[in-house]
Amino acid sequence: MTNPPNRPTSQIPAKPGKPARPSGAHGAFGAEEVEKQLAIRDVMAYAVRITRAVQLAKQMESYRSRPMLLALIAIPALIVALYAWVARPAWVFGPDPVRVEPARKQAYTRFAMYLAAQRVESYRVSRGVLPGSLAEMDEEWAGMSYRPLGATVFELTARADSGDIVFQSDQSVREFLGQSAVYLRSRDQ
Repeated sequence: MTNPPNRPTSQIPAKPGKPARPSGAHGAFGAEEVEKQLAIRDVMAYAVRITRAVQLAKQMESYRSRPMLLALIAIPALIVALYAWVARPAWVFGPDPVRVEPARKQAYTRFAMYLAAQRVESYRVSRGVLPGSLAEMDEEWAGMSYRPLGATVFELTARADSGDIVFQSDQSVREFLGQSAVYLRSRDQ
């Protein structure tokens, strides 16, 4: 870089006790000293960046209404959860099988048998033969037994409070379900 013609060149005076060194020269510094100076420079640059970031960071503002809002949400939720845990209502845990009236219980059993029959029929259509047992289809229906009666006809039997319920695959589903549909559609638990 050259100075304009009207300005005199100024020399930076050397500090007393230290000899001046030409620009770009390392002088008496060795490679170790240069590495040390570069490491110090990097640390200082990092410290400056962090200090600026801390100074520019905005302080988090908390609204005075935030704790009140959280309390208004948390307290009712806690009350509902405690009620549900203690009272065990049907709208949370489903109907209690012990307290279900016999007609409704029989309707649920008949519908479960209908679902099992659909699975057996699906197995027969896909494989061409009836399964030897429900376990062969990876199905387990508690209290329900299965028996093939022919190449396409099978029988399902379930234990109920009033006696055994029997479904044969050649029987009409509407006839089998009968009045159970009324209980299955009603919302009264």
